[in-house]
Amino acid sequence: MKKVIPLIWILLIPFMVSACLKNLPGEKREPAPNTPVVEQGVTEQTGPSLTDSAGTSGTSQNQINQVNVLVGSNTLPAGVTYDNPWDYCKAVGTINTPGSEYTGKTPNDEVTRSILQAMGINLTEVPNHITIWRCANGQVWGCDSSSYPQCPELVDFSTQPSEIIKTECAKPEMENVTLPGAVTGHTTAFEWTCISGLPQITGQGVTADEFGFNANIWYPVIKQP
Repeated sequence: MKKVIPLIWILLIPFMVSACLKNLPGEKREPAPNTPVVEQGVTEQTGPSLTDSAGTSGTSQNQINQVNVLVGSNTLPAGVTYDNPWDYCKAVGTINTPGSEYTGKTPNDEVTRSILQAMGINLTEVPNHITIWRCANGQVWGCDSSSYPQCPELVDFSTQPSEIIKTECAKPEMENVTLPGAVTGHTTAFEWTCISGLPQITGQGVTADEFGFNANIWYPVIKQP
């Protein structure tokens, strides 16, 4: 019996030593509990900047259009004049309204004929139409201001409805009605529909060219041979 007891201790000692080693400090490593908090903090810091970027994209684009509209004209030599739109535009580059260097006829009959042809209007109607033109990158562009009084205006990309639009949508009979241009104005890029008494943007009816003008009503004017 005395020989059996030492033998039992010899067998148990290795198991006891192994258990003690497993419980030594530093051997058991748990995932850091603060990791999710750090990730959340990063999200909270980057979130507002992303929102600000999305919220100002429209404004930035409008500012770019304004810059393109206001600059780009070449400086013409003092005293030099031009009596036709094509030579003038080739020299000046980009300008919204012809300057004093242009001494030709206004409105220009050739410009009017080209615009009416592009619009599919019979040329016998030339005397009944008043057109305007501008220069864009050296090219003559024209618009029939008799048909489109908004020709000289830039496209309005504001997503805030005017007070007139709000007042109109407050009328019960305007529910689900898309407002006409007479109410929204002809420069807005969007279609406004009255939904639950409030104006909502339900589409975009107008696109702008690189200078901010209505691309649907301005036409390139080609000089006739």
